[in-house]
Amino acid sequence: MILCRKFRPDPNMQCFSYCISGRIAILDCSTKKLSCPCFLQPLDYMIVAFVPGVSEELLFRGALLPLFGMNWKSALLVAALFGVLHLGNGRKYSFALWATFVGFVYGYATILSSSFVVPMASHATNNLVGGLVWRYTSKSSK
Repeated sequence: MILCRKFRPDPNMQCFSYCISGRIAILDCSTKKLSCPCFLQPLDYMIVAFVPGVSEELLFRGALLPLFGMNWKSALLVAALFGVLHLGNGRKYSFALWATFVGFVYGYATILSSSFVVPMASHATNNLVGGLVWRYTSKSSK
């Protein structure tokens, strides 16, 4: 099962394990580091890239932006909401600022192109590149 997110407490309560594409990954609660005895498979990267890219853009640029208006002020408002909703799970405020900036770029691209396919493709590409960079630079995956 892909990204099954079934958390199972370790008997020692030192970590949680869950499966990604049927493989076990360990989240060490003390260090908040993910260790996986294997790399994600190509299909995993595609899912991680395209599912959020499509679903988030449908919500933010496909529904909310037209609701607030197709102008730069609305794009900034929707981008701020996009950034705030990217907080959490240990993410820092700098990530929320980055998501706000990128959200504004996606919103402005939607306005200029009159289509949310452009930000969907951009968002998915950004996620894919980020996942691949994580794979090749992560110390826990080596």
